[in-house]
Amino acid sequence: MRIIEYIGEILPDGHLSIPDEIRKELESYKANSLKVTISVDLINTKEGWEALIQLIENAENSGFLDVSEKHDEYLYGKAKCE
Repeated sequence: MRIIEYIGEILPDGHLSIPDEIRKELESYKANSLKVTISVDLINTKEGWEALIQLIENAENSGFLDVSEKHDEYLYGKAKCE
């Protein structure tokens, strides 16, 4: 099985865009069907941005002001190895 990945766009009519280079590659195969897996990039949706903003607000209100410096201690209960 050959796996081809690309970032597509959902067109206004509900179809998916396929870049020209991918179309050309698909033409070289004798297959007449594809297995399609869809992964939605939530960060590019309104809900994704709202979730990110909520995470930031939760972090700001947590009282842990040094999370980036002490993440090992907070996550694993041990100080960062220096």
